[in-house]
Amino acid sequence: MLGVEGSTLMSYMEQKPMKVKRRARKGILPQFRGLAWFILSGGRALMANSGIEGQNYTAILQKATGRDKTSDEAIMRDLDRTFPTNLYFMDRQGKGQLALYNILRAYSSYDPKVGYVQGMSYIVAVLLVHMNEEQAFWSFSSLMQGGQLTAAMSPAAAASAGQGSSSKVPASSTANKQQQASAAAPEAIALRGMFTEGMPLLQLSLFQWQGLLESELPKLAFHLKTQGLDPSLFGTHWFNTLFSYTLPFHHLVRIWDVYMVEGIKIVFRVALTLMKLNASKLLAFRFEGLVDVLSSKKVARLLGSLSPNQLLQAALKIPVSSRLKGKGQEWKSFVQNSRP
Repeated sequence: MLGVEGSTLMSYMEQKPMKVKRRARKGILPQFRGLAWFILSGGRALMANSGIEGQNYTAILQKATGRDKTSDEAIMRDLDRTFPTNLYFMDRQGKGQLALYNILRAYSSYDPKVGYVQGMSYIVAVLLVHMNEEQAFWSFSSLMQGGQLTAAMSPAAAASAGQGSSSKVPASSTANKQQQASAAAPEAIALRGMFTEGMPLLQLSLFQWQGLLESELPKLAFHLKTQGLDPSLFGTHWFNTLFSYTLPFHHLVRIWDVYMVEGIKIVFRVALTLMKLNASKLLAFRFEGLVDVLSSKKVARLLGSLSPNQLLQAALKIPVSSRLKGKGQEWKSFVQNSRP
């Protein structure tokens, strides 16, 4: 399926997209995960295009040097907070922290309208565990822009496509092939809206999350409401870090395998699964207890003895596509009607 250095994955996706989807759901083999993510994220395609445009990673990193001291300081503060117990990142100013710093600094220069925002470091760190620094930079950049579909686009054009604009992907054969092969629409995978001013994608995701919770677990949703616990209070880090801030790595990478192919739907499915598994326990808590149990540092306990396979099997049984689309349309109408 991958071929030599992943050379056949894109063509295989064009021919048998459902088989790739099933493979991702079963779990990508650890020895191939980094390469598969690099390709599926659109990182490799974006890196190839960057060479044509004269925007290679080294040049972007050099341009970022000393450019924005405020962003640099914010990045430095978050380095020690990002996976502090992981061997790759635990040494202060060690190899892992340096690579993480470089990527975040480079991205803040590459996409200055976004710059650096808290939460990015966790996503980049997960990528760094599975690939080298340059690959992680382009994979993150592509995920921000909308994955494979927008891998041939500039940050500005990709951002427009990833936020529901009518802008089209350049009609190159590479971009068209990526569009055909991608199982997830750009807005389903693009992360940029999680971090832009006003965080529109995060606001949308939390609105959809509230709606899904109400339709899937109405009793629990009502209990949370009566206790004054808005889902955004515990769900924000679930969505803007794709669970990298809260779940163990063995579970996280399996979620990301699916995310790379199907987009953010898997985050909603896992979130609902965690709530369903613990519904009876959560119903017994009042506000303070709910805040404690659902706090980011304790979410992993909601897994209980659930293995990564069991988590994915349970999550993938929950249909969300039509409900997400419906809530998305509701949100769009709400935003339009709220404008002066």
